[in-house]
Amino acid sequence: MVPQMGKSHSWQALHAHNSFVSDNETSHSPLAEASATSSATATVEWCLDRRSDSTTSALAGPALLGEELYLAAPTRTAPRYPRQRNYTGYYYFSQISQHIWHESLLEAATLRRLDYEQDIVAIAAQPMTIRFSDATWHIPDYLAVHADGTQVLYDVKPESLMNDAVLHQFSKTRDVCATVGWGYAICNDLAPLVNRNLTWLANFKHRGYHPGVPAASKLLEFVAATSQHITIGEAARSMGFQTMAHARSSVYHLIWVGMLAIDLDKRINDNTIVKGGRHARS
Repeated sequence: MVPQMGKSHSWQALHAHNSFVSDNETSHSPLAEASATSSATATVEWCLDRRSDSTTSALAGPALLGEELYLAAPTRTAPRYPRQRNYTGYYYFSQISQHIWHESLLEAATLRRLDYEQDIVAIAAQPMTIRFSDATWHIPDYLAVHADGTQVLYDVKPESLMNDAVLHQFSKTRDVCATVGWGYAICNDLAPLVNRNLTWLANFKHRGYHPGVPAASKLLEFVAATSQHITIGEAARSMGFQTMAHARSSVYHLIWVGMLAIDLDKRINDNTIVKGGRHARS
């Protein structure tokens, strides 16, 4: 299962933005029964050594949980060509201080959301090829290890491309995940305002924006002790920094790392309400 985190925008909330389908929801697909047979004897191929072309293969089963596929090298590299419509590149995943490959802007947005909202200790892009017994195959987009030890496989697909063939493929992938013990999540388009807010907050993910432990602790105590709503502007002014630009940057960073929380469904400004986040006591 996808782990649920104690933040205002959990993965359950993502479904309200048509951006997430849990493994439970895909299990009710009319293609679920057909997928069970083809995934029952699926094999998984991966490569842990980025300097080698050799791959390892194993039947899908619980033993794969110990194979550290979340450290695997990408199984493919997207081609580049003139007038290319998709944007490939690397997203800097701040939780693990590593650049993670993405093959589209939607994948980049998904990584940004995971970086903001989930507690992740390792993540790999295109980490494996799943070969089903019906001679079809699939390369999932990401495999992540969450802080609680849960391993979750993520597929990223625009809502407009979720046709019957894709749903069938994802249903077979979900069955493989159930066999292994991986969680499974399908990430669709983010709501435009949520995506813009996350893009803005990501500008302040660098550790250099952290105000320091004493200042952060003082701000969190101020937010926790006040019975009325505290805005970003009020939180910034309470820090007593020389400039509001410095103070706001610190507040945005504390929101990014989960020490403070806001409603991503509303436009961010000085009047945005802040409260203690999932890491307020860490």
